[in-house]
Amino acid sequence: MKTVVGSIDDFRSEVGTETVAGRGFPFGQAEVTIAGRTLTLDAEHPAFETWSRVLHRFALEQRPVFAAFDEDTGQIATINLPERLVAEAVREAQDGCWVDFEHSHAHHLLRSTHPRYGEYRDLLRSSAAGRRVLLVTDDILTDQIISLREAGTILGPGLTVVDGKAREQDGSALQEISPEDARELFAYILKMSAELGDGFGPRIPFDYPEDGCWARANEMCRVIAAAGVAAAKVWNWGKLEVRTTNSPKCRVRWGWHVAPVVRVAHPSGAVNAVLDPSMFDEPVASEQWIAAQGTSEATAITPAEIFWRNRDGSRYSLDNKPPGYSATMWQLGYYSARRDVRIEALHGQKPPYPCPA
Repeated sequence: MKTVVGSIDDFRSEVGTETVAGRGFPFGQAEVTIAGRTLTLDAEHPAFETWSRVLHRFALEQRPVFAAFDEDTGQIATINLPERLVAEAVREAQDGCWVDFEHSHAHHLLRSTHPRYGEYRDLLRSSAAGRRVLLVTDDILTDQIISLREAGTILGPGLTVVDGKAREQDGSALQEISPEDARELFAYILKMSAELGDGFGPRIPFDYPEDGCWARANEMCRVIAAAGVAAAKVWNWGKLEVRTTNSPKCRVRWGWHVAPVVRVAHPSGAVNAVLDPSMFDEPVASEQWIAAQGTSEATAITPAEIFWRNRDGSRYSLDNKPPGYSATMWQLGYYSARRDVRIEALHGQKPPYPCPA
């Protein structure tokens, strides 16, 4: 099996349906050229519909893709979805290198058994030391790094990265809303997430909690602001772990997490309530939100405009380039695509997954 990673130069699909004994069977194929290598995907492949939709969209948006294929036939066997990231910290352990990336709260592992371990470890260290952008591909099921290469200087569209202190704010200064209004906001956000966005799946993929929380939080803050309610963002750092039926592993582990927070009036005193459908089915007090993540080494509340920030607040990013929210939509599209590709890797199994109580 050979592999190729890079931008899609061309995508074509010629597919029809043949009726046999009253049943429709697809025929034809899709043809995709990745980094100069032309590959095919047969319409009878069980993942054809999802993969061809993702490949077509990635071709239009000039996103990179990783494909494993049969060298003799050129048939695609699997696809994975790379992303452009900058390493923040690299920690060697017995099983390899654990990597923290900017703009990612997931745990990433480069196993010491990888055939290019030494080369990739040095690339990660170089990225962390010089803030060099890497094209990172991890396995859609194991989240282990399988491919690395340098990727120039561009992280993604619409993103402004700032070296400087990220502003924080007092959550108690937010305008208060009623508990009923908070629940209505939560329900409206869930309704928005159910609307298909850009052909990738859920507009806000709450059922792919492994990564992308900052983009989910940014889109939720936009929706909340459009409803006339003031929101901020609450951040939590630590060795976080959350049980969830939205992951086939029945849990997710993060280095940090972020979600919108609003101020909710109560007879006993107003509280900061977090709106996070990736973890709960209703607004919850910020203390409950933090406790559900198992631990907390540091927390902060920032204005809603902060797209991402590091733990000490010395580096942050904004999604403020025209046409507006383009970095948010770019990230939400990416993680919705990851969700769909993972479902195909699990032979069509969709969340929620069967997990012990």
